[in-house]
Amino acid sequence: MSATYYAILTAVGEAKFANALATGATVKFSKMAVGDGGGAVPTPDRKQTKLVNEVRRKLVNQVSVDPSNASQIIIEQVIPEDEGGWWIREYGAYDDADNLLAVCNCAPSYKPQLAEGSGRTQTIRMVLIVTSTASVELKIDPSVVLATRAYADNAITVSMKAHTDAADPHPQYAKKTLVTQFIADAVDSHVGAEDPHPQYALKSKTPLVFSILDFPKQDIGPIAVAECGEIWIWSASNYFTGYRSPLCGRPLYGHTIVPLASEVDAVGGLLSKTDYARLWGYAQENNLVVPQATWDSNRGAHYFVDVSGTQFRIPDLRNMFLRFTGTDADTANA
Repeated sequence: MSATYYAILTAVGEAKFANALATGATVKFSKMAVGDGGGAVPTPDRKQTKLVNEVRRKLVNQVSVDPSNASQIIIEQVIPEDEGGWWIREYGAYDDADNLLAVCNCAPSYKPQLAEGSGRTQTIRMVLIVTSTASVELKIDPSVVLATRAYADNAITVSMKAHTDAADPHPQYAKKTLVTQFIADAVDSHVGAEDPHPQYALKSKTPLVFSILDFPKQDIGPIAVAECGEIWIWSASNYFTGYRSPLCGRPLYGHTIVPLASEVDAVGGLLSKTDYARLWGYAQENNLVVPQATWDSNRGAHYFVDVSGTQFRIPDLRNMFLRFTGTDADTANA
């Protein structure tokens, strides 16, 4: 059995939704109109551009997604009790430009006006199935919402009762007793702690021993680094901030098959600026960063190269001998 009363998009509405889906825009339902159908319940026609016989057009109160069906939207309007004197057999939904986007018929309903000795506030709703509710601009406009006095009074009564009956009507605020107890517990915990200030080194624990893979994130004084048997200190400059060896960047004689955790082979390789931030900071702090061409023509010099946003090149000391500054006393020696 086919439905007698239903809502459809007009041809203009279909085009608006198709464009919204293609461009990511939204369709805005701004107004609703009611009509008497010219005395008979009309059949909705997608080619309609207006109602059969419109009797009222005003702003909508609300456009929302149907909580029972996510593919449906509900367009709602409230007609106040002081308007009426006509039958309602058709609805229409319009956009800001007064284009008829959707139309529906409904069971005939007479809307009386107060002068006739009867009056009621009437809510009309149009339910539309759409391809995507994301294409619809949802709204609740309190400035145009109308409600019965009884509805408003009841809503206020229910809301206030729920508020006053609640065990904790203001959960965003802590209760005085809870705050007092929290402070007392915090003080007791702090005073009774073996080390209430772990960010500061105790005399009995200086220097603290850390792994090279897990340094403190703030200055707690000199620390011992387990992997290299060194005392490292906090360094802070425009290029690096953190713990670093006082010997960082200094050429040293290696004595193991592979470099220690705190060493790299000076063979001109590329290193990560993130993983070796201490060495890269040292190079910049001491003005040792040169162009690649300068590095190439001075191979063996203590120079570094800024290769990319993530890597830098270190010196290449292979096949080089240490030569200290002096008077070149051995120049004539074979």
